[in-house]
Amino acid sequence: MLQFSISKLTVAGCLLAMTSMVPGATVRPAKDPEVPVRAPMNILWIISDDHGPELGCYGTPGLETPNLDRLAATGLRFTNAHTTSPICSPSRSGFMTGMYQTSINAHHHRSNRDKPLEGGVRPVTELFREAGWFTANDDGAGNPGKTDLNFHHGPLFDGVSWREREPGQPFFAQVNIFQPHRPFVKAQVNPVDPDTLTLPPYYPDDPILREDLAQYYDSIHLLDRRVGIFLDKLEADGLADNTIVIFFGDNGRPFARDKQFLYTGGTHVPLIIHIPGEEPDVRDDLVSIIDVTAQTLAFAGIDVPEWMEGRPFLEPGVSPRSHLYSARDRGDETEDRIRAVRNHDYNYIRNFYPDRPYLQFNAYKQLSYPDWRLFLEMAEEQGDEADFLFLHSTRPPEEL
Repeated sequence: MLQFSISKLTVAGCLLAMTSMVPGATVRPAKDPEVPVRAPMNILWIISDDHGPELGCYGTPGLETPNLDRLAATGLRFTNAHTTSPICSPSRSGFMTGMYQTSINAHHHRSNRDKPLEGGVRPVTELFREAGWFTANDDGAGNPGKTDLNFHHGPLFDGVSWREREPGQPFFAQVNIFQPHRPFVKAQVNPVDPDTLTLPPYYPDDPILREDLAQYYDSIHLLDRRVGIFLDKLEADGLADNTIVIFFGDNGRPFARDKQFLYTGGTHVPLIIHIPGEEPDVRDDLVSIIDVTAQTLAFAGIDVPEWMEGRPFLEPGVSPRSHLYSARDRGDETEDRIRAVRNHDYNYIRNFYPDRPYLQFNAYKQLSYPDWRLFLEMAEEQGDEADFLFLHSTRPPEEL
């Protein structure tokens, strides 16, 4: 049952993660002479911020997301994609390198920004640049996009827009859209009705929580409109038939028991991959978002480095993962250490500070999360007698 000491867990977990993949992380699928070589296409990552799989195409009641729904209708939609961390900077450090954040000393939120990567690890944009690709990063509004990484680095991108590249030059572009990160945007026209929503089953039915969820949905509607702008730009530039579009979230949804925790709500994200000319499908394979990094290189015909822990998952001869790993460490000023491993049926969580409450002090959450403040009040009233475990003053060392 993962009886590692705190000092050894990170190393042991990463070694286990690397040795348990079938095939191993550094094994490249053999070239099949019968499989046609895919011509390199441009690649566009569209990344939402603090977003679980709440979209119309994922069956979320009360959400209409026509742009992402049409992307999913013509692409691959993955129902079991998870990030390696439930917090943005460790997660982004992971998928920008294809590495577990625990392997590269990037696991504490917004830390080690004066320390370079070691062991030959480099950001994926450097690999694209070396191969002659133009790299771009847009925030969804024409400004440089988010680069929230826990390591020292030089310029990561060549520009903001793919339109800045040389004629005919292939591009790897990112669009890092702020929504649905808090503060949520309440719609002024046709806002979501809080009374029509279904709350997560572990939440009490409270009007504060209903209104908060409704504004989260309003923010997802705005996200969808911004995604539509970039899909239209590809069409206008004549690039829609020659660009692979990959949409995913940087970590799970921004609610008290979700973001910063290793329950499903903290790591489960949407993943949609549109490959022009290929048939749509819905896949329930277990996919780590660091695998998206490796697969993106494979799409471009760039060799996946031996050091990379992510693995291409759509290439011939690659078997799906049997389980996924995730980790949470210090978030803001809040010290914590949690590890998890999941398969299709179970999520095993190891809490290394069981003497501490789930609701230990975190200034950002207390200021920004109405549900967090509500739960603090409920914890004060109900204490350890509460049916909702999240309100208790301690937590079990293990959860399943």
